[in-house]
Amino acid sequence: MAVHSTALDERRGRGVWMRPGAAARALRDAARKALATTEAGLSLMRPILEQHAAERGHALGPDHLDTLAAENELALADLADDQPGAALDRLTVLAADCERALGHDHPDTLVVRGNLAAARLALGQSGVAAAELAALVVDRERVLGNGHASTHNARIELALARFAAGRPTTAVEPLESVLVSVDARYGSRHPLSRLCRTMLAEARSA
Repeated sequence: MAVHSTALDERRGRGVWMRPGAAARALRDAARKALATTEAGLSLMRPILEQHAAERGHALGPDHLDTLAAENELALADLADDQPGAALDRLTVLAADCERALGHDHPDTLVVRGNLAAARLALGQSGVAAAELAALVVDRERVLGNGHASTHNARIELALARFAAGRPTTAVEPLESVLVSVDARYGSRHPLSRLCRTMLAEARSA
């Protein structure tokens, strides 16, 4: 389960993406959508997620796919609850575990790496996040393909990181790449297409 760009709100207007904290708020809201919960629901969900992760670790071992997935959901809960520091700590450990247990190119490792970069971005580490996301785009394109939703997701988060780092003009290339692919496959009315157009307009006017 990933913090997915398709959960970002394409209705956010121009001039939004360079505002302080814009990326953190967008990623928090996307994490809540990924977990299908609200701010109020997080307090009820967290104990369940913690118990689930503990049970999976005890029954299946720390390297089992279900255990790793449960830890990833806990990290998303941290992001959704405005605790990017806690998410970063958890995902740093989880990314290393996934690399060791599953391998660098496993799809679940790629998901966790994306969530780790999202946590860095939400915490304000936009430069480091941008570098990690640029590398992730290359790996996802190689493993999953240019038109895969996860590759689109990495490119849009890369654009977010570049906005946050004060380099909006460098967000144009990844956004254009997603827009061309999405328009060709789904048409210009797709939510991801509208999101890209909104972000592109802001990047080009900077």
